[in-house]
Amino acid sequence: MNGMVSRRKFISMTMMMVVLLFMFQLTQAVKDMENEYNVNTYAGESILDESSAWQLNGGVVENVSFDKVKEHTYVALLGSRDTQLGSIAQQWCVYTKRNLREYASVEDLNEIKRKKPEVLLIDSEYVNFKAEADDLLKLAESDISMVFCNLPDADVIANSKNLRELLGIQKVQADEVELQAIKLFPGFLLGGEKVYQVQQEDDVKRQDLDMTVPWYVAFGGTKTYMVGLIEDETVKNEYLPALIWRNSHEDAKIFAVNGDYMYDSTGIGILDAMMAELHDYELYPVVNAQNLTVANYPGFAEENTDEMKRRYSRTQRSLFQDIMWPAFASVSGKTHLHETLFFMAQGDYADEREPSDADYVFYLKEIKENEAEAAVSLENRAQTVQLEEKVARDNDFYSQANDGYVFTAGYAGEAQAVEAIVEQMQDKESFCGIKTLVQKYDATEPLLSYADENITLQSTTSNGLDYTFSQDLRMRSLQTALGYSNILLDMYEVAWPDDENDSWEKVYDAFSRNVNTFWKPFEDFEKTALSESDKRVRNMMGISYTDRRENDVIYMQVQNMPDEAWFILRTHGESVAEISGAEALELEDGAYLLKITGSVVRIQLELAEGPYFYVP
Repeated sequence: MNGMVSRRKFISMTMMMVVLLFMFQLTQAVKDMENEYNVNTYAGESILDESSAWQLNGGVVENVSFDKVKEHTYVALLGSRDTQLGSIAQQWCVYTKRNLREYASVEDLNEIKRKKPEVLLIDSEYVNFKAEADDLLKLAESDISMVFCNLPDADVIANSKNLRELLGIQKVQADEVELQAIKLFPGFLLGGEKVYQVQQEDDVKRQDLDMTVPWYVAFGGTKTYMVGLIEDETVKNEYLPALIWRNSHEDAKIFAVNGDYMYDSTGIGILDAMMAELHDYELYPVVNAQNLTVANYPGFAEENTDEMKRRYSRTQRSLFQDIMWPAFASVSGKTHLHETLFFMAQGDYADEREPSDADYVFYLKEIKENEAEAAVSLENRAQTVQLEEKVARDNDFYSQANDGYVFTAGYAGEAQAVEAIVEQMQDKESFCGIKTLVQKYDATEPLLSYADENITLQSTTSNGLDYTFSQDLRMRSLQTALGYSNILLDMYEVAWPDDENDSWEKVYDAFSRNVNTFWKPFEDFEKTALSESDKRVRNMMGISYTDRRENDVIYMQVQNMPDEAWFILRTHGESVAEISGAEALELEDGAYLLKITGSVVRIQLELAEGPYFYVP
């Protein structure tokens, strides 16, 4: 009798269970009622288009709002915009609103003596150093600062005293040396000091930097920003191979890059860092957007079932809903990233397994609760249909299933597919609201641009799985230049794996480890969905500004002021004491993120506390 439950207790327990069940069901019902899953929170109206973007005109800006502005108003390029290096120079000028003049030869540079540029960018392929090194030296003596974006062969430098004097090279120690590591000093790019060295097993896969370089020993008066570390530990720091450094010649500053760092978008941030070193302050617009692109996310159709059951004892639908989606929610919770999930309606259009409306609605609800964004993948990975049929069939599915949801972001995949995708999107009901396309990183393509008059094009900046040393350097550079990153995780290989490296366990482990580690130094930049980032890209591309300094005060006037805009301010041994027309957030010593709140900004600077040494 003692082991039995009395009738009264039984009734009480039953009533309690019924009440709890009712409460849980009621909570879920209320949550479902309040979840406006068919409304895209990020689908704001895009007012600015390509015609509003600041245009590079190749001339000098004469119509400015202040009586006194920075001394120089254009950048000179010895080289061609049609080269890869010239393309990077042009992107940098567009993003920072600098005008660019192009010169094909050293002889043509005589013109710049009359109206000095802010800086002369030099592609060494356009210089006959044996005959023209003296001419460059004379330009430096005319107080024209330079950036050698690449260097000639080591034997050319060894045989030219004038060139060594200009570059600040004491001697060529060796035509080649094998580096053990590369050290980036703090205060140049944002993110602090970084050493790229193979120390752990994972580093072997990450190491993709060029570790064989000429060994140049810089003079003691130069300032070095990045050096190579060698096996011989007895070599003093000042004799280590210089990779990026600055020399002073008369009043001109001469920057040099020993390596291929200026041939992709890494060069954009390097140029911004150099300008911060050239001037007593540097102020330029940024996007302020940290994005996560999850491309080709399947789960609406039961595809590749046999392989999924063999690997995971689950169907593809169950795997993505019950295992993978909670994992994404966990990562976004830890990192506060607002991932954009680019749906892949189908992967195989010939297997007669059509996508499910109910599964689509499930993801819309989950995405809404996690403050993520639903978007659509337009990349054609199917072997059985052409792009035109894929886009048409996807449009039919979303038109029937989306219940009013408006896609404002699309994934295009490879850069060469963008034009065809834009064409196929036209007149498609489900895709007519798309305002931004995402493409895989391509060093030959602009990082941020317009795909057509109304659609922006945002590039990914790194791969969330195979995060290499060069990607980390590029990420630091782009955070410096634009406050922008876009991590790519492509889920296609997980759903259609080629080998064991595509298993979800390995993919998730690498992805979560990378995302939770390498972006920590840049947590002050805002996390955005791709459609939020689109608006910020448009604002950054459309804005123009002038700035000047009088004593301890910087004045900036913004033209085409959007509803929100961000700038980065770099200083040397000075901090922001007071500011009007903007809000300032200190990113690190001498670096501030400014949120612009008015068209006229006034920044009062003061000497920072503690010792600070800056060599002008």
